[in-house]
Formats: sequence, C-alpha cells, structure tokens
Amino acid sequence: ALADYSDYWPEFGSLASHNEWALKAIGGDIAHQMGATGAGIKVAVLDSGVSSNIPGLASKVVAYKDFVSSQHPLEEHGTMTASTVAADYDPVTGVGGIAPGVSLIIGRVCYLNSCDQEAAKKAVIWAVEQGARVISMSFSGSNDPEMNALLMSATQRGVVVVGALGNNGCSTYFAWGSVNRSCLQGKTNESSQVSYPVPGLIAAGASDHFGGRANFSSWGPNLDLIAPGVDNIAYDPIGATNGFGGTSAATPLIAGAAA
Repeated sequence: ALADYSDYWPEFGSLASHNEWALKAIGGDIAHQMGATGAGIKVAVLDSGVSSNIPGLASKVVAYKDFVSSQHPLEEHGTMTASTVAADYDPVTGVGGIAPGVSLIIGRVCYLNSCDQEAAKKAVIWAVEQGARVISMSFSGSNDPEMNALLMSATQRGVVVVGALGNNGCSTYFAWGSVNRSCLQGKTNESSQVSYPVPGLIAAGASDHFGGRANFSSWGPNLDLIAPGVDNIAYDPIGATNGFGGTSAATPLIAGAAA
C-alpha cells in the first residue's frame, strides 16, 4: 500500500540484495569478509525476550532472565532486535546479524508496547554480572538518577551501552499532509525523556536510505550516532520481515557494530 511513496528504494535485484541494504550501508558485509563477526563477545539485548524457533539464534543465547514474568510474553520486538545483532545469514531472504559470532545475553524487560524501568535497572546489573561487553536497549527512559548511575557504572567498566533515542521527530504524515505536532524535535535537552544523559552511553538515532537522519527520528543534545532504521530485515517469531524500523532497529545495528 505504501509502495508509491518508496521512490528512494534501490534497484530491486534479488530479494536478498534488496533486503541487505542496511547491513551494506554500514559496511557489515565487508567486515564479515575480513573476519570481524564479534566472535568471543557477549552482547546483552534487553527487550521483550527472544523466540526459540529462529534457526541459529536461540543456540547463541548463553544467559536468559525474565524480569517481568508477571506479564504475558510478546517476543516480536525482542526477536527482531536480537536477530539484528546475531542472526546467521540467510542467502534467500538476506536476513543476517551485524555480529553473527557473538553470544547473546537476553534480559526480558518489555511487554506489549511497554518497557519496565525498574526491571531494566535490575537487568543492567545482571547483564554486567554475566560478562556483557555490549548492552543493547531499544527503548528510552526518563532522567532517573538511579538508572543513570547504573548505566554510568557500566560504561566506566568498559561496557558499551547503546540506547534508542526515540521516534518523536517532527515528521509529516504523507497520507494526510499533516505534521506530527507532539514531536520533541528541537525541544530536547539533557533532562528530557528522550535518552539517558549518561557520559559514554551511545544514543542511537535512525537514518534513511539516503544516509541522513530519518524524519521521525528524535534528535537533540544526546544524539550520538545514527544507523539505518527504515525497512530493515530481521526475524520476528514467525519468520523474516523487512519491516523493522525506527530507532529500535538502529540500536542493535550500532551495538552489533561495537561487538
């Protein structure tokens, strides 16, 4: 239904070549050819869990803990973020993680469309204890002094922490020609809820097919890096999808690149 608006799509080619655009845009394919796959590195993905039926992904999970066990699991978002980091390459669909050689530490802190801040605090401590060298968090949070202290402690120990900046940029709804008036673009500051104001933490924004900031992607003083966040290929619990987007999709790309 949205194909008419995607005039920036590359020449289609094969299904795989079309879907691999994000990986190639940041040189992931070249890194793999050089032997850089993240082997020996543990990456903690704090999200909504991960599906156990994704080929070559579940076997890489070396630690798993559910910090919101009272909530019904919905693993779609977590599976997409984890597979963006570590999925084995599939030559048919083009799905494949930026760092397929890593080991995964999975902390479930999200459910439905919400992430529990208190659960996330416990998960950060646990992930560091499990030996995580990189922590990927595809969510943002409020300026919570306790969380800030925990994240700062992690970064001071050499752990790379990547957090999503959020999707509150001022974008036009092309179907109606109206503008998102609830955006935070141009209004963000170090005490806003857009990202944790922690020195050493990488706040992830999303880029589009041209390499510029996607119009929905939040920006402000906390923005550190952008990575592809439009039409990314990943696994959800059912199979491969090229509909993963937002700063949630950019965050695990940066985390995987760090690994």
